[in-house]
Amino acid sequence: MATKFTHIDVIFSHARFAADARAKMAIENYTAEEVAVFAGCSDTTVKVLISAHQKNFEMKNYIGVCNALDLNPADYFELGEWS
Repeated sequence: MATKFTHIDVIFSHARFAADARAKMAIENYTAEEVAVFAGCSDTTVKVLISAHQKNFEMKNYIGVCNALDLNPADYFELGEWS
């Protein structure tokens, strides 16, 4: 029996994540330093993530910021086309 692989493109919406993270920080009145403490990264990393300029970053930092801000990490991945 042959193994069949299916490839599904997944697109990360970094701009939507950054906008939601900035909005949540504004609502909760959090600073980048406060989020960084809970996320387990530096405040510079948080600022880069919420700036929407960085598309590639470490998953542990992304998950940490999501957890610190009570955001669902899965909300920012969109399924592409099957191939």
